[in-house]
Amino acid sequence: GRAGTDCMWAQAVVTVALLVHVTSAAVTPMSVGQVSPAGFTEAVVCGPVNAFLPPSSPLLVQNSNSSTIAFMGSNLTNVRLKNKLSTLAVSVASYFGGSKKLVVLSAYLPPIANFSQTNVLVSPQYEGRAAYLGLAAIGTNPVPTAADIGLLGGLAVQAQLDWVAVPNASMIYVSVLPTACDTNMDLVFLLDGSSSITLANFQLMKNFVQALSD
Repeated sequence: GRAGTDCMWAQAVVTVALLVHVTSAAVTPMSVGQVSPAGFTEAVVCGPVNAFLPPSSPLLVQNSNSSTIAFMGSNLTNVRLKNKLSTLAVSVASYFGGSKKLVVLSAYLPPIANFSQTNVLVSPQYEGRAAYLGLAAIGTNPVPTAADIGLLGGLAVQAQLDWVAVPNASMIYVSVLPTACDTNMDLVFLLDGSSSITLANFQLMKNFVQALSD
């Protein structure tokens, strides 16, 4: 009926408006040597590397969206980086009108043998949460320029990658926080109710357990 038609028309208008907003949002390009957020190091924003994850680690997942992202090496990342890269790939396709594609030049790195005997700088890539990214032309479209890489950096910031850097005119570097643990679990709290615990301290323990479980 008329009401149903009006509703479908309104939904279409909203959808088009959202698409226009996303594709027309101003992108601030980054320059070589620039990082975002400005003035903060990767370690401060994303935290230190805590482990060298093997490829079989449950903290690593495969990226299967090959239609929007090209992987030059391993397609393993943590969940957070996978989601951010998917968002960025859509932004790249939209912003460049389908003429360019996001390329993951290097992401997850396997553990280094005898790492304690090397002087290699530890990277979040060993935890699957950092990557070097570039662009590739689709079909006969012009090859990406240095200006395009600067725009890629701006799009990465818009896609809310936690830390973005432009090391040179041919690629950007991104990293994210470790994947948060969101698995449900059962916890058991054991409180000491012996006579050596005062009533006030016992109440403090109960308050702590309640605050933690809430």
